[in-house]
Amino acid sequence: MNREARITYLNRVLAATSNSLLQYISVATPYVPPECEDQMEEVTRLIDEEAQQVARIVDLIEERDGVPSAGIFPFWNVDLNYLDFRFLARFAAQKQGEIVDGLERDLDNLRGDPDAFTAVGEILKEKRAHLDVLRSFAGMDQPEPEAAAEEAPAEAPAEPAGE
Repeated sequence: MNREARITYLNRVLAATSNSLLQYISVATPYVPPECEDQMEEVTRLIDEEAQQVARIVDLIEERDGVPSAGIFPFWNVDLNYLDFRFLARFAAQKQGEIVDGLERDLDNLRGDPDAFTAVGEILKEKRAHLDVLRSFAGMDQPEPEAAAEEAPAEAPAEPAGE
């Protein structure tokens, strides 16, 4: 991958990170029920870590004489202001999963640039950890009820009454 292609890739990582749902939550003023305040504090920590990732990606682009281009928040953010934190946690987990999938799929594009490969690999590791946190907040770390029923051992059939 040549320098221009690496910069283009890094700008895609920048756009995905700086325009993530986590970053949008930082300005969306979600409704946080009292029982979710601790979780929101943890999400704020994730937002801060992701902001540090943005700065790191910008540095990588500029070190390669590129121009950072973060773009804008995707259209799906337009109506997310003042929504319940519990809904946003599930949606954030889904969107974070998409970002992680994309980074996992495309990380090998940076193998020719060891510094960028290492940095984006570390960012990917952090994003996986963020995904785990978001999934736990959204209850997505539990098996779906149907899946749990399928995994449960079958009960012996009941004996017919009166026989």
